[in-house]
Amino acid sequence: MNRSGPVQATHAGPSGALLDYEAAAAYLCTTPRQLRELWARRRITAVKVGRSVRFAPADLDAFVAANRVPAVVPRR
Repeated sequence: MNRSGPVQATHAGPSGALLDYEAAAAYLCTTPRQLRELWARRRITAVKVGRSVRFAPADLDAFVAANRVPAVVPRR
């Protein structure tokens, strides 16, 4: 299957823990509604389990790292 755009491997890691919207939102210190919007716009990686959407902690960490904004150091 050929996909356009980057492909990320998503796996739950050794513990096998995938987070639902509420747990993933708590992990990111945001609301489930905001997380649903990020998923709807495909801004965050998720795993589909049947009709359910789950999030791997490693993917949430990657999302945070990708959206990090460096501090601006003032010139002297």
